[in-house]
Amino acid sequence: MRKLRGPRPSKEIFYRMLIDAAASQSTCARRAVGGVAFDKEGRIVSIGFNGVPKGWPHCNEGSPCSGAQDESGNTTRCDAVHVEKNLLLNCSNPDKIYLVVLPIYPCKDCAILLANLRYLNEVLYFDIYPDTRGLEILDKSGIKHRKISVT
Repeated sequence: MRKLRGPRPSKEIFYRMLIDAAASQSTCARRAVGGVAFDKEGRIVSIGFNGVPKGWPHCNEGSPCSGAQDESGNTTRCDAVHVEKNLLLNCSNPDKIYLVVLPIYPCKDCAILLANLRYLNEVLYFDIYPDTRGLEILDKSGIKHRKISVT
């Protein structure tokens, strides 16, 4: 096992490392994103990334979907399953999800899914998304959210 050198990274750096590692598995030609869900004690309960449905040709390997070149925020022609949906599909017990960390805040549809999580307390994100309706859904649902950065 490789021994890490230097001080322990901040939570923000740790979160960024985790979501970047998850994003490395993305099959989306538009944007590679990953996400991580934690329980109340800070343990990882799920990891997800965006990409086409299981068994489909990967968009980033020569056969992009019809929405691959659409502007950011317009996902009407995109075939990828969003990171938030895969995060939930990969979780053995969604009732344990307390914190979700994402590279960008969720779109409206994904925010609605997250709002249905019984114990979700907060969504952290590193960047903005062109459509702010996701934040409005989180606000309406009483779910805290905030932008974090790696300093």
